[in-house]
Amino acid sequence: MAEDAHAGSDSRPTHSSERRCGTPSLFRYTWPGHDEAFVCVMHAGGLKRVADALGLHLQLVLLQGEQFENAPPCSQIVEKTR
Repeated sequence: MAEDAHAGSDSRPTHSSERRCGTPSLFRYTWPGHDEAFVCVMHAGGLKRVADALGLHLQLVLLQGEQFENAPPCSQIVEKTR
């Protein structure tokens, strides 16, 4: 199942002007209506605050053992230039 979730997180387009976090992921998460993705501890709190502000449920699941070892890096955008 982790492989399927990993494939879904890679389907988002990446533009050359975006820089992604790349820190090891500690959680997998889902937004309503979207595929599962992965996030590091530094960005998990920000995602939770955004979800709360929008009134959405954000499910964060702690990665452990093999799931943690095989998880892709955090894909949150940390810099975007035009």
